[in-house]
Amino acid sequence: EPASAGANSEISLQFKAIMTLYKGAAISLSLPGFTSSGTKTIVTESWNITVNATSDQVVVVMSARGLVPGDVPAVVKIPLEAGVYLPVLGLPPNSPDLVIACEAVSGPAAPASIMESPAVGAFFSPFISFGIRMADEVTNMTLHITPSMYIEEGEEIGRDLPDFNGAIMRFADAVSPREFVELAEWDDDTKKLTLTLAVNVTGNETNIVSISSEAGIRLPLAGIRADQQALTISTNAAAGRVDKYVMVIGEPVGSFSDGANVPFVEYHPGKANEINSLSLVVRPKMSVMAGEKISLTLPGFPAISLAGKADVASTPTPGLFLPASLSPMPGGTGSRIVLTVASGLARDESVRLTLGPEAGIVLPMQGIRANATSLLIESDAASGPVLPTSIASQPVGAFNETELIFDNFVQAGAPS
Repeated sequence: EPASAGANSEISLQFKAIMTLYKGAAISLSLPGFTSSGTKTIVTESWNITVNATSDQVVVVMSARGLVPGDVPAVVKIPLEAGVYLPVLGLPPNSPDLVIACEAVSGPAAPASIMESPAVGAFFSPFISFGIRMADEVTNMTLHITPSMYIEEGEEIGRDLPDFNGAIMRFADAVSPREFVELAEWDDDTKKLTLTLAVNVTGNETNIVSISSEAGIRLPLAGIRADQQALTISTNAAAGRVDKYVMVIGEPVGSFSDGANVPFVEYHPGKANEINSLSLVVRPKMSVMAGEKISLTLPGFPAISLAGKADVASTPTPGLFLPASLSPMPGGTGSRIVLTVASGLARDESVRLTLGPEAGIVLPMQGIRANATSLLIESDAASGPVLPTSIASQPVGAFNETELIFDNFVQAGAPS
């Protein structure tokens, strides 16, 4: 697995000294741009390893615990627990800034550049945003790509987008600018988007790439959190590989569903054209903070009896909501309920909230179909807004017309 810029890394130093190193001989490794979690000393079977950090570099001093024969290959492993972190800007291949020196009674070695070292790539704040911010809907996306290194034509930039879905495997024509890519592919098994470059990308320059909704990539059912760590960017660039570097998410996307749990509305006594109590069962996939709102739009629900304000009972945690605001929809085409969170609703916290009959909620005269899609839920939660989304409902039956017809007109009291 390639090393990642800015990550804690094990370092293997391989060398062959001309002279014999006796016990106590010290090899120093100067690593400009590296950082450390603090001064540490690690004791291994063959070496005492001390890590020291300054404002601009890390110096690792390795003291031999025994004899190291001259002209024989040797390896010193600086383990992860030494707390040495690679530069956040990455490293070019065979960087001349990495320097080795030695203090030994058999012959000191002056500072010299390490002859061979791998490239470590990096992206500066790779950014992804979505034009259609609705969970489980096809979206367009914009990518800001600023590599620290050169990426050549024919090399790939990949993005891991777990829980996204797509039906179209190849869609280069959905990429803008079109000349940026030779090939654009989506793998629905690995949930990976791969762009094969048709141009050379210069280091430290920002490239803005858009992928339209024609690519058919669908946002996760559970939405996207602002602090989500699973959306990553990678590249196989020879000048510096990058493996699963976390992307910055432009705007989170909220959701009240993850497939197993969906918001649901129930009524009691469940009679059309009468006042009913209303219960809403939700389990948000984002946190909803105090003062933020969850709203219901109920087309066809008459507004003639709405109370304007009504208390909200919540279980299993009482007091989660302030009194609800109830109002008619524009044009009197239905009712709208706005629920304001009082004390905060945690992500994945399941809650049932109930508005009693005193709220004056009247069910539609024509009832509610089991597969109705007109009832909508939304939220202004900063950690993941939810645009108006269909909500499941308890079905309520009704008769639109009722009439009795007698087959034959006969005298009252006679069989018919």
